[in-house]
Amino acid sequence: DMTEKIDVTNHYYECLDKLGCDACIEGRVTLQKHYAETGAEAERKHYALMHGGEYVPAGAQVYKAKESEKWWVGVDTRGSLYWGDDVEAQFDAPLVMILGGMVPTRYLDFLRSKGISYITTPMNAENTIDLRRAMEVLHEEFGVKRLAVVGGGRLNGSFLAENLLDEVSMIYAAGIDGRAGMAASFDGLSANRQPEYLMLKSAEVLDDLIWARYVFTPFEPNSLERRILNFLKKRASASAREIAAAIGADKTTVNSLLYGSLLSNYVACETAGVSPDPAPLWRRIIPMPPLERVDDDDLY
Repeated sequence: DMTEKIDVTNHYYECLDKLGCDACIEGRVTLQKHYAETGAEAERKHYALMHGGEYVPAGAQVYKAKESEKWWVGVDTRGSLYWGDDVEAQFDAPLVMILGGMVPTRYLDFLRSKGISYITTPMNAENTIDLRRAMEVLHEEFGVKRLAVVGGGRLNGSFLAENLLDEVSMIYAAGIDGRAGMAASFDGLSANRQPEYLMLKSAEVLDDLIWARYVFTPFEPNSLERRILNFLKKRASASAREIAAAIGADKTTVNSLLYGSLLSNYVACETAGVSPDPAPLWRRIIPMPPLERVDDDDLY
């Protein structure tokens, strides 16, 4: 695997632990490459499993094999993976599979026999898993509060398309891949899609690696709102007059933006350390006490 060839340290997993997630999720391709059974014998058993007997679609179901405070989650829309024994030992956590409602019920029986929990969802208009509903079930039934999406570009792109991300954590390694046909970090989205804007939350150098964390923002890179936020990241308290002078903007406009609903809630949540879980802050403004209007010369 190219990642292991470029990064021979354990920093990736150390950073993952620091994020404090109670579950991680990967896509089918990653699971098949590293965890599921492969080879001719596994393919034969899987074929017999999927084509033996009457076809009864699963529909929407939830099954929890056991209780746990930590989970590993996989996405396998059509039930393409064949699992061996001791699955939990592979992940060091119980496995929960998210599948489409068209998988046969006998495949669910197979997962049960392996001690694997599952969530099946009806297919949406694009004939894919209802990812948003699956995340709701993960939270409601499995107690997942913070999920790390560690799959490939397609899975990352699916979460982005559904507005299910509130932070992007990237580790830049000192190496070049460059292989043709490899997915980007976020892949499979419409060519007409508008870009998502990010703001740097933190950056840390780890040997030859750089760990950067970003939060989503509705504000374009050179917008006045973005310039105000960048200033407040360096200096948490300042008056509208001081901000305007520092960024070369009109004081009245800055004052108006500071008390506008979107920017004021954004700043208030950032200051209070409120997590915009489960959706990015600008997509679901968290109710906050209104900022008290002050004179220009008072601290904001």
